[in-house]
Amino acid sequence: MVTQIILKKARKKMDKHLLAENPMRASEGGLAIIRTSQPVAIFEVIDMEEAGGSISVEGKIIKSYYYQNEHWVLKTHYYFTHDIDTTDESEVYKFMDDAWFWFMAYLKWEDKNIDNDIH
Repeated sequence: MVTQIILKKARKKMDKHLLAENPMRASEGGLAIIRTSQPVAIFEVIDMEEAGGSISVEGKIIKSYYYQNEHWVLKTHYYFTHDIDTTDESEVYKFMDDAWFWFMAYLKWEDKNIDNDIH
């Protein structure tokens, strides 16, 4: 009982999305958004310019997004629900959009902080 209360409090404090980077895969991008609440998901974040304009889909769900003049793609690597068989792609796209808006807020924050550091 006490453990369940502690876990509930921890979940309330944990961010819904986390940005992860794998420096050992830097040449391949190595950037991901991890969705920490149900349904848990891992979306690879791909800068299409850095990827040379093309990516391998490998049967994964992907969606394109744009930030300023940059073309980005989110690629679903893992998507965990209690009943994966009843989850359709439109539901996955909804969570991809949610992750994208969070990532776009990060990009804006990063741009603002870089601008402040330069001046």
